[in-house]
Amino acid sequence: MPNIVNIKYLPREEWEREVEKIRPLMFNEREEIVTAIATTYNLKPKYIVYLENKKVVVSFLAFTIGNSIKLPIHFFYSAIWVSPKFSDTKYCEIFLSFLRELKKDFKNINLKLPHQISDIRPFIWADFKVENRFTYVKDLLALNYSKDVTKNISKLSELDFVFKEEKLGSKILDLNLDIFYELKNYPSFKIDQIKKLINKISATPYLTCVSCYLENELLASHILFVDEEYNIAYTLLRNKIRSKSATSVHTILYHHLFLFFKEKGYLYIDLLGADMEKISLFKSRFKADLYAVDILRYSKYRSMISHVRSYFKTILLNVLVRLKV
Repeated sequence: MPNIVNIKYLPREEWEREVEKIRPLMFNEREEIVTAIATTYNLKPKYIVYLENKKVVVSFLAFTIGNSIKLPIHFFYSAIWVSPKFSDTKYCEIFLSFLRELKKDFKNINLKLPHQISDIRPFIWADFKVENRFTYVKDLLALNYSKDVTKNISKLSELDFVFKEEKLGSKILDLNLDIFYELKNYPSFKIDQIKKLINKISATPYLTCVSCYLENELLASHILFVDEEYNIAYTLLRNKIRSKSATSVHTILYHHLFLFFKEKGYLYIDLLGADMEKISLFKSRFKADLYAVDILRYSKYRSMISHVRSYFKTILLNVLVRLKV
């Protein structure tokens, strides 16, 4: 008897029950987070499972508009999961089959893969375009750094810095959002959306801030997503420091972050990004592990055009070969 394999779109409650039979929910699958994203960007969440022999082997929470799956904001990974129990061959078979079914329902699909999904061959075979992205993840059981980082931490430990976890306030948020205005590659309405989204998530248990003060002056603050279930935090935003000691202050704040979350029982901090040269080089000094977190895009129209071009190219090459003969 052949295996029964199919894709299902479920109501939120049923999807949650099915997923929790095999694993805890990730923080970006929590209803408060999903609602915050969906209402900010006017998207409809769809709750998808893919089954083999009546067992969930892939789960996916998609943000949709019409027949498109959107990637609403860059600092969220797509909430997609595949069972880790499969062999290499079986993984490819399952994931490719899932993607083919998904393509029947959506003309455009945009994903940002979490680093736990490192084998992107099924996406390539399913005509997805790959945009390489990277991140650093710090293992909190290995708090070793490069020599210059260690030197800076030792030097700055003589100053009376005060580090504290605190709730998001307008001062911290505005300070962190300044970088988007300075980069000038985000229109003001998109920055407003980010601000609304972060404010909404700040009312949940999944966002916190860790700040650095000197003589009651706020020098730097990190805004973080926190996932206690999986013992990982994500450094969402950190503000630009307008002083010569900027690098040093961020160095000691990162060190404090690592110590702080380690004491709370966390195992990892995802530094969320290693694409821009200067930022990547700075983060690399903390001896974190580099991972690919690729953005994958599928367009039915682009795929059709590509296949048509390939078809005519093959015909043309055959004609040229015959003419030479």
